[in-house]
Amino acid sequence: MNPAQQPDSYEAADYFSWLRRRWWIVLVLTVVGGVAAFGYATVAPKSYTAMAAVSVVPVAGLSNNVVANGRTGSLQVNLDTEAQIVTSLNVAGQAGKIMHSNLPPFQLASHVAVTVPPNSSILDIACSWTTGAGSAQCAQAFATAYLNNRSATAAQQINSTVKSLEQTEAADTTKLGQLSSAIARLPRTSAQRVTDTNQVHLLGRQIQTLSNQVATASAGLGNLSGGSIITPASAPSKPTSPKKLIILPSGVVGGLVLGLIIGFFMDRRDKRIHGPSDIARLIDAPVLLDLPAGTFGREISLASPRSKLGHEFTELAHSISASLGEGNHVLLVAGTSGGAGRSVIAANLAATLARTHTEVVLVCAALNGTVAPDLLGVGEPGAGLAELVTGSATVRDVVRAPAGMPGLWVITPGADPSLAVYLRHDTARELISRLRRDVRYVVIEVQATEEGADTFALAEFADASVLTVETERTTRDGVADCIRRLRQLRTPILGTVMFGAIAGRVSVRPPRERHSRMGGSGALESRMGQDGPPNGPGRGGGYNELSALSGMQDRRGGPPMGARDMYGDHADSRVTGG
Repeated sequence: MNPAQQPDSYEAADYFSWLRRRWWIVLVLTVVGGVAAFGYATVAPKSYTAMAAVSVVPVAGLSNNVVANGRTGSLQVNLDTEAQIVTSLNVAGQAGKIMHSNLPPFQLASHVAVTVPPNSSILDIACSWTTGAGSAQCAQAFATAYLNNRSATAAQQINSTVKSLEQTEAADTTKLGQLSSAIARLPRTSAQRVTDTNQVHLLGRQIQTLSNQVATASAGLGNLSGGSIITPASAPSKPTSPKKLIILPSGVVGGLVLGLIIGFFMDRRDKRIHGPSDIARLIDAPVLLDLPAGTFGREISLASPRSKLGHEFTELAHSISASLGEGNHVLLVAGTSGGAGRSVIAANLAATLARTHTEVVLVCAALNGTVAPDLLGVGEPGAGLAELVTGSATVRDVVRAPAGMPGLWVITPGADPSLAVYLRHDTARELISRLRRDVRYVVIEVQATEEGADTFALAEFADASVLTVETERTTRDGVADCIRRLRQLRTPILGTVMFGAIAGRVSVRPPRERHSRMGGSGALESRMGQDGPPNGPGRGGGYNELSALSGMQDRRGGPPMGARDMYGDHADSRVTGG
């Protein structure tokens, strides 16, 4: 695992990556949200709101006139309290009678909202209704009912005050009469007469005061108006609800947010490999080559050396060669998913190594579904790796030289790939050892999935491996399983080659036969089947140069191959496990 990044960690670039992959989910849900909002705004019940403004003034006789309002310190009426009175059941009941409505008072009150503008003595009474005329009638009825209720309350309080004053005045008058009768019976020099006389004068003044208060309170009954409607309610021409300018953007934003959430979680649940960052979470190894989607179409072929793709494979070959160092090496090209992808990478890499370095043998050990022989033009039926491991053929019998590709030999899967189940450890070791001794690079194409379990054992004898990953097809579990199996076999991983998924059904375009400065594939095949001296008569130019390769000193310190064919005398004994 890469210690710098956990498997479930996300960087800023990853969020943009999944957004590029799941943009259609975000777009669809955004459109759905907008359409749903438009549909709701179209079919939802319309609501109209009308408003009546009432100016509130103090009323003589009301007790709340002496309570200062927190909003308007200059008034002696608490408008917050008055706003609550407007929506009370008493006022709502009176408004219902004015409107001739059968709705209960609490339902009528639910349609009304009262606001108090700052620093004012105004009550804005708004009523929402299903029609414009109904909303105006409702607001006007509540304003009228509130003022009527305020006047009735004032009259009730004034009458109560007058009655209380009159009762007190009558009691004082009776007491005054009693004191006057008592004074008439007392002697002029009596001290009690003086006291009663003073009490009579006091009661007289008190009765006069009460009489004045009764007159003042009674006068208030003539002006019980607690305010007036300064702005009558008028029927609105447009509905106030639903508000399209709010609902439509809200629907779009809601769909966008929902799309982002769903897209993110769908991408998190997707186990496919999408890019280099996904590989970095699984293995601490570089991406050696990252080919964009669409590099390989339905018709696949070898990359031309002069093309952009050919240059990228050249850089890959040099990078792998530098990583492996001097000497002869065995390189494993492991496919982490089914399909033709691993064959395309293995064939191009082997051909590029042969062109840029020296002799290369490509072993097509992915017995099921490999297209590497067809890509190299050696796909005709015949003996191959399956017959080689069972001992029914020799290396000289199965090796093939593609036309126009000097230095490259191919071992195909064979006529009967099912025989690969008999691959033994000693047989595989002897085969790989022989190939390593004869050529500079041995490239083995294997399949890491279950169908390649038999030949994947060749990874034990490889010096390094390269993983092929098809984006949008290879899963994280597939890569992790391949890494696990390579580590069990102690095969180092140089890195990965990533490329866009190749179509399930592809057509292979074999290479065009080109005139080779080494004499073409005929010279190579001739050399493979000859046991005579390399410089014997009748040999072409291709044989002479290739025989120079076969005459190199044995890497293990043995005698030079000299006059022996590379895959001639050395391959006379069959490679078996016994």
